Amino acid sequence: MNGKIYLIPGALAGTEQKFYQPLIDVIKESYGDWPVENLRAGEDWDPAEFADQIREDNAEKKVLICISLGALVGNILANDEDTDVYYVCPYLGVDSVRRNSAVSIFRGVINVMMSIIMFISKPFKKHRFWPLFGGTKPDGWFLSIYAIARQYKAASTNAGITKNKVDGVVYSLGDKIVDPDVAASLTNYAAGASRGSGEYPKHANFRPDKVGRFLLRAFSKTPLSSFSSDGEAYRKAFSSVVEASLRNKASNSTL
Repeated sequence: MNGKIYLIPGALAGTEQKFYQPLIDVIKESYGDWPVENLRAGEDWDPAEFADQIREDNAEKKVLICISLGALVGNILANDEDTDVYYVCPYLGVDSVRRNSAVSIFRGVINVMMSIIMFISKPFKKHRFWPLFGGTKPDGWFLSIYAIARQYKAASTNAGITKNKVDGVVYSLGDKIVDPDVAASLTNYAAGASRGSGEYPKHANFRPDKVGRFLLRAFSKTPLSSFSSDGEAYRKAFSSVVEASLRNKASNSTL
């Protein structure tokens, strides 16, 4: 079968793709050694446009790994027969966040601030003069300040969005942003990520251990090569939901 894997990160487009590779490997082992496209924002960020782009792909089978705000893309495609959708820490608007999350508490302020930033930065969104207007650039891709602001504005809106069922979800009880109960309700195959110590990872944390925040790493001279303990916890949980989902599909196909 002709298939394709889509990786769709969320706000700031996450970390370098190499840190998501274990998730991609899980899909390849389960579905096939298919090509991967990292569907990151560039000068803009529009879930509906990303969904249209995926639908236009002529692959017989498409598998989406949607991380955090990337779930807004997966939610659009969840009912497509040729597409399987998996979430890690799915963010589907303010109804999916914890009540004590800063996004929930300050949503109105965030919305106004991001609208202002979008208005100011839109004329410069094609400029790549990092970091003034070029956004973040960890491994050669371009993300504008406009696209970043648009993502955060989406994070403070989308109240009451219709949440479609997907093939599998990974969440964490240590997530301070996404409500684990809401995340688990999006599928019949949900698993909580947990470290071997019994502690829980943060929200969609794939950054290497003992390394600073995303933007600060751009100035670090330390090679980034190790997969984080949080990332490993997400990988194990992700593997379990993919296996459960495919096992159910195989069972149904033999009935």
